[in-house]
Amino acid sequence: MEVKRYRIIDLGQGRYSLHHGTLHLGSFSRDNLRESLEEIADEFDFSSNWIGAILRIFNKMYPFPHAQKRRTALDRLLFLLGGDDGAADYLRSIGCRVVKRLPSGVSKMDIVRHLEGNGWEIAGLIDGCYHETSLVETE
Repeated sequence: MEVKRYRIIDLGQGRYSLHHGTLHLGSFSRDNLRESLEEIADEFDFSSNWIGAILRIFNKMYPFPHAQKRRTALDRLLFLLGGDDGAADYLRSIGCRVVKRLPSGVSKMDIVRHLEGNGWEIAGLIDGCYHETSLVETE
């Protein structure tokens, strides 16, 4: 008894042909692979398990090309710390002074006014001058 096997032949230019023994089942491209297999399954009364098996065979024979990015030790550490903010928090925890530069056109006083407008109280040196939020109490 001869065991018939499925063969997927690369026809070039992104086209493939599916055979079972000497029987040609159909042709497809990577773009319409799933739809083509569903049509073949309907035509030959194959189950959805058959579609999954053929997809696994295809992916094993012709894996999807993708560039593998190599992560550096710094990339892994930044991921663990939660990005730049986590790295800044780490440096602060070991005693470093870490501040983020303001975008051009935004001053420290712009930030102070914004926060005060939203109910924050601020006291401290800003650009060498002492600033304290003046509160007006309402009864």
